[in-house]
Amino acid sequence: MKTDKTETSPELRERTDESLKDERGKTDELIIRKSKEAEEEALDAIRENRVAADADRETFRAETATGEMEHRHADTTVQPSPMDDERLVQEREWSDKAQSAERETDDRARENERVQNRLDADAVLEREREETDRNLLEERGRLDAEAARKSALLAHEQVSHRRTKTALLTRDRYIGILSHDLQNPLASISIATRLMRKHLSKGVVDTVSLLGNLGIIEQGVVFMNRMISDLLDVERMTNDKLVVTPESVELSALLRECRDFFAPMVSSKSLSLTITCPEGMFVDVDHDRILQVLSNLIGNALKFSPRGTTIELSARKQATEAEISVRDNGPGIPKDKQQHIFKKFSQLTTNDRHGLGLGLFISRSIVEAHNGRISVTSDLGKGSTFCFTLPLTPSHAISPSPSGSS
Repeated sequence: MKTDKTETSPELRERTDESLKDERGKTDELIIRKSKEAEEEALDAIRENRVAADADRETFRAETATGEMEHRHADTTVQPSPMDDERLVQEREWSDKAQSAERETDDRARENERVQNRLDADAVLEREREETDRNLLEERGRLDAEAARKSALLAHEQVSHRRTKTALLTRDRYIGILSHDLQNPLASISIATRLMRKHLSKGVVDTVSLLGNLGIIEQGVVFMNRMISDLLDVERMTNDKLVVTPESVELSALLRECRDFFAPMVSSKSLSLTITCPEGMFVDVDHDRILQVLSNLIGNALKFSPRGTTIELSARKQATEAEISVRDNGPGIPKDKQQHIFKKFSQLTTNDRHGLGLGLFISRSIVEAHNGRISVTSDLGKGSTFCFTLPLTPSHAISPSPSGSS
């Protein structure tokens, strides 16, 4: 998004500050020059007035002296006295000194007044500049706040845009994968149904073939029902509406139930499934939900385990918890992927996809709903081990018991 430079730009602010500094420097020079010119004009006027006053005084003294001489010449009875002349000179000297002292006093007063006027003018100018600086800072503060607000909105918009884009891409890919995965069971059901119809239309009832086709239909229905259930579970978990109903369940019996359910698939892949669990260990869990977790983990192990290998299902007591593990001998999970496989639709980001990537997300949510934890340890080429914890029934939360096999 293109943005125009504003007053918040550091380069523009620096230029503004330099311009303001230059302008104030020019103003100071102008004030000093004008003040000196005014002072020179005042001094010139004072000097002119004093020169004129001195000339007037000398003229007055000369006129006075002339008149005195004329009076003396006219009045022959009055003889000039040297003492009178000396007293007149002395009086004039005193008058000149008094005038000089008065002028010095006036000069000092004027100089003090000029200094005070300069100080007052500087103070007024300084206050005006401080007010200008405050106004400038306040304006910049408002601009900074507005810029920060716009920047935050822009960042939020960019994050929202990226999330929306990612969500749309994930949705499109998810819909494509879902459509593809649903086509397989639907195609199997369609083919099995056509074969059954074909045989029945000919009046031929082959029980083995009929049961086989019914089995295909049942498997397709189970597969689609599982996908739909997963989607509904994800919706509940996303909206914090997952409900678990704990009851006391004997753990070894639950593990055997899970083993029996997967026995046909284990056999079809030439695998083996072993159970290691002490008898009489009870956990407070939602039976069906924990069976769902075990089914997800064992189902993943079946997908990735090579023929002829063993899947190990085990449980042990840990203080107030039971720790259940599912170990396979598959290709393993890269370390940089181990923290992401429990996220929703994690398989959508890989090319080697097996399902929608919902199983482990659902398993984590169910385990956490029981106040448990789920994790994985894996080494490439050596298989993976998924572990999760469940709360023991309080009466069975005692010291660890020796392990047993079944």
